[in-house]
Amino acid sequence: MLAVIVLSIRLFSLQVLEEEYKAVAEANIMKAIDMRPQRGLIYDRNGNLLVSNQIVFDITAVPNEVNTAQFTELSQVFGIPIDVLKHKLKKRSKKSVVIKEQLYAPEFGLVQDQIYRYKGISYSTRFIRKYVHNTLANTLGYVKEIDRRFLEKDTSQYYKRGDFIGKSGIEYYYESLLRGKRGTKYILVDARNNFKGSFENGNYDTLEKMGKDITITIDIDLQNYGQKLMEGKRGAIVALDNRTGEVLCIVSSPSYDPTLFAGRGKSISRSIALLSRDSKKPLFHRVIMTRYPPGSTFKTIMALIGLQTNRLDSTTRFPCNKSIVNCHGHDRRTDLAAAIQNSCNPYFFQAFYRILLPEKDRNVYEMSRLGLQEWADFLYQFGLGKQLHIDLPFENRGLVPTPRYYDKAYRNRKWKVSNIRSLSIGQGELGVTPLQMANMAAIIANRGWYIRPHLLKAIQKKQVIDSLFSERLYTNIEAEHYEFVVRAMKKITTSFMAFYQMQDLHLAGKTGTVQNPHGNSHSTFIAFAPAEAPRIAINVYVENIGDGGSWAAPIASLMVEKHLKGTIAKSRKWIEKRMLDYGK
Repeated sequence: MLAVIVLSIRLFSLQVLEEEYKAVAEANIMKAIDMRPQRGLIYDRNGNLLVSNQIVFDITAVPNEVNTAQFTELSQVFGIPIDVLKHKLKKRSKKSVVIKEQLYAPEFGLVQDQIYRYKGISYSTRFIRKYVHNTLANTLGYVKEIDRRFLEKDTSQYYKRGDFIGKSGIEYYYESLLRGKRGTKYILVDARNNFKGSFENGNYDTLEKMGKDITITIDIDLQNYGQKLMEGKRGAIVALDNRTGEVLCIVSSPSYDPTLFAGRGKSISRSIALLSRDSKKPLFHRVIMTRYPPGSTFKTIMALIGLQTNRLDSTTRFPCNKSIVNCHGHDRRTDLAAAIQNSCNPYFFQAFYRILLPEKDRNVYEMSRLGLQEWADFLYQFGLGKQLHIDLPFENRGLVPTPRYYDKAYRNRKWKVSNIRSLSIGQGELGVTPLQMANMAAIIANRGWYIRPHLLKAIQKKQVIDSLFSERLYTNIEAEHYEFVVRAMKKITTSFMAFYQMQDLHLAGKTGTVQNPHGNSHSTFIAFAPAEAPRIAINVYVENIGDGGSWAAPIASLMVEKHLKGTIAKSRKWIEKRMLDYGK
C-alpha cells in the first residue's frame, strides 16, 4: 500500500505539477520535420545569375497514424487519386512517405490550413532548380530525385528519400559544395494533429545551411552568342582564356532547354527518356565526349615535332605529289611554312616518314615502332590521348594510337609507317575532343605551356586557387619553333581569309576539313587572338557541312570579335547573317 501511495504521488507530480510533462501530455505528439537546404546558386564570371532555387512543398504521411476511414476525404482535400493514395499508404509503417510532391507556394497555400486537421499528415519543404537562360544545359547539368538503388549504396548517410542530387555537369561535379546541410525542426501537435507550437521553444532544432554559391568561368553573353551561331548545326564551340585555362564558352549543339529539368520528379524522368531517344543526341556533351579526327589543324603539331627533333627545318622542301594523296592547288614544291599555309597533304605524308624513320639503314618495322612511340609521347605533352581533367564528368580522353594499339589492330602481324601515314594529316585512327583542340591552340598561343581547362572560378564570391587549375604544364618543344608556326598561322588568316579578318585585330589560325566516312566532311578551325598577345584560344567543329574555311573559321572569328570587342562590326554583319541563316 505504501508503494502504491508513493507511485501515485509521483504520477500526479509528473502529469499535473511539472509543466514539461503536462505540455507533452496535452500535445501528445512531438514531430520532427526534415528541413532540406537550398542548393547553392551558380553565377557566370561577370556575376550574372545562371541557376537559382524555387521553394516547393511535399505533403507527407505516416501510414500507421493515418485513419484509413479518411482516405476518401484526404483524396478530395489534397487532390490525390484514391488509388494512388491507397498504394502509397498500403504498407503500414512509422516512416513518413510523400503523398503529394512539389506543390508551388500558391498551391500549398490552398491546403496548408487543412494539413493539421488529419492525424499522421504533415509537410516538408525543398527547393527545385530554376534556370535563368535556356543555354549551357549540357555543362550546368541537372538534378534529379535520388532513387532507391542510390540510397542503398550511399555511405555518406546524408541523403534521404525525396532528396535531389546532381546527375550531370557542374551539378554533379560540385555536388558536395552545392547541396548544403540539412536541418530538423521539432513541433508539437495534439491528439487531433493540431499544431501546438515548437518543442522546447526550438532549442532542439537544427538549422539547415544553404549550399555554397559558386561562380564559373563562363561568359554567358558569349555562350548565348555561340549557341545562336550553332542553331540548326551539329558540333561544338569551346573558347579558353589561354593565360589562365578558364573556359569562356562551351557550346554543344544540339542541346536542350534546361527548364525541362526544373519541374516535378516524374516530368524530369519523362524529359530524360524523351531526350535519350532523340537521334540528334542532345544529352551528349560534344565538347568533352565526342572523338573527332583533328584533320589539317593537326599539321601544326606535326611541324612542331619535326622542328624539335631536327628532322624538319624551315628550308625542308617536298614536292606536292598528288599521286601520294590529293591536295589543293598550289606550288608543286613547297617548304614547311608554305605547307602549313597551303595545308599540303603530300608534304606532311613525306614529312611523317622523315620524322618516324630518321635512320634509313635500320629495320623499317623496328624503326616504325620506335618512331611512332616517340611521336605519341609528344602528343601526350599537348594533352592529347588523355583526359585534361576539366571539372566536368565523363570526359573522353580521345585516342593517340601507339605501337601496342597497332599490334592489336593487326593481330600481331607486322606493320610500318606506310600503313599509318594518314595520321600525318590528322586522319586515320587519331581522335581528339574539341576541348583538347582548343587547349592545343592555347599551347601554341602561349608558345609551349598551358593550364588545365576549368570552369570553377570562385566559391562564395572568393576566388579559388586550386593547384590542379593553376599549375603550368610545359611541352618539350622550344619556344622558337612555336614562333615559326605562329607566323605561318597568321599568314593563313591574312592571305587566304582576308574577308574573315577583323580591323586592328590579328587572328592566327588553322583550318581543317575532316574526312568523314558517314557523310559530308566536318568543318573545323583552331585559332587564337590577338596573335601577338593572345587572350582567347578557340576551336570550332561543325559536322557534315564542308571545308573549314567556309564555316568553322568564320564562326570562330565572330566569337573572337564578340569576346574581344563586345560587338560585331557592320562590315562583318553579312558573315554573321550567313552563319545564322544556315539550318533555319
